[in-house]
Amino acid sequence: MGSVAYLFGAAPSALNLPFTLAPTPGNFYQVKKGDTPWSIAKKAYADRGLVSVKDGLFLLNGSAWNGHIKKGASGWENYGVKGLQLTPDYNPAAAPSAFGSGNQWPVLWVPPIDAKEPADFGPVVTTPTPGPAGERGPAGPPGPAGPAGPKGDPGSASKEQVQKLINDYLKQNPPAPGPAGERGPAGPPGPAGPPGEPGQASKEAIAALVSDYLRENPPAAGIVGPPGPAGPPGPAGPPGSANLEQVQKLINDYLRANPPAPGPAGAPGPAGPPGPAGPPGPAGQPGASGQAGGFSLDMDTARAFVDSRIRTFARNNLADYLKEAGGQGAGFGSLLAAGIVGGALALAIAKRRKGGNNGRSDTLTI
Repeated sequence: MGSVAYLFGAAPSALNLPFTLAPTPGNFYQVKKGDTPWSIAKKAYADRGLVSVKDGLFLLNGSAWNGHIKKGASGWENYGVKGLQLTPDYNPAAAPSAFGSGNQWPVLWVPPIDAKEPADFGPVVTTPTPGPAGERGPAGPPGPAGPAGPKGDPGSASKEQVQKLINDYLKQNPPAPGPAGERGPAGPPGPAGPPGEPGQASKEAIAALVSDYLRENPPAAGIVGPPGPAGPPGPAGPPGSANLEQVQKLINDYLRANPPAPGPAGAPGPAGPPGPAGPPGPAGQPGASGQAGGFSLDMDTARAFVDSRIRTFARNNLADYLKEAGGQGAGFGSLLAAGIVGGALALAIAKRRKGGNNGRSDTLTI
C-alpha cells in the first residue's frame, strides 16, 4: 500500500494517510468509472457491518474535505438533499481540486464512523511515496510528423486483415451518399394507431348520409296523408286555336261519355198522306153453314133492303166523312168498312141466284 499526503483544504502536504484501492473508512479513495456514492457507501460501511448504506452516504456527503466535489439532486431524490456528483471533471494530482479542473475522476475522503476529517489525524512529516497508477487519460493531440523512415520489406496481409482495414477506414471516413436507389417493395402494415378524437359531422354531411341511406334502403310506403289545401289558381294560359271539326269532335266525345237525360215528349206531328192500297189477300175457307135463325127475307125483299141501306148510309155519312178528312184521308177506314159490308151482302145475294134454290125457299137469313 502506498501513501499520499494531503492537507485539509489545501494542496498536498506532510499528511501521510493511506490511499486505498477499495473504499475504506479513514482513507482516501480514487474514484473509478462505474462508482456511485451508493456503491461506495455500501462497500465502505454496510458490507463491513459498520453502519447502514444511508448513514454511510451521509458520512461521505457531510465530509468537509469532500466539499470540492460538485453536489446535485440527481441520485439523492429519496433523501431530499443535494449530494455528491461523481464525474470525470477533476485533477487528482492537485486534490482537492475544483470541478472542471481536469478530466479525471475525483479523489474522495472516506470518513471513519466518527466523521473525522483528514486534519484530525495530525501532521506527519514524511516523504510521500507515489500511489498506484491511475486510469490512463485520453490521448493528447498528435505531434508533428517526423521524417520518413527507410523503406521496409514488402508486407503481406490476409483477406480478413485487408477487409478490416477497409472497414476501419470507411468507418472513420464515411463516403458521401450516392444517388437514391429504386424504392423497395412495401413492408408489412404497421399496427393500427389509437383512435382519434370523436369528430362532429356538419349538417350538410348528415343530410348527405341520410339521403344515401334512404336511396339504398327506401322505406315502405306509409298511409296516404290528407290532401293539402288547394293552391292559388295559376295564371291564364294563352288563347287556344281549334277548327270546326276539332270542336265538333270534342262535343261529340263529351256527349257520348255524358249522354243527356231525355226531355219531355213533344206534340205529335201532322199525319202523313195515305199510302197506296195493297193487293187483296187470299180468300179464306168458307165457313160451315149454320142453322138458320133470326128472321128470313125473300131475295127481292133482301135486295131492296140492302140497296136502301147503302143509299141511306152514303147519303147521311159520306159528305161528313169527306169533310172531316180534309183531303187527307181521315175517316176513310169507316167508309171502306161500309163498302165491305155492302159488298158482302151483294156477294151473298149473287151466290144465291147462281146456285138456285136447291129445293130451298128463296130467302136470305140475316
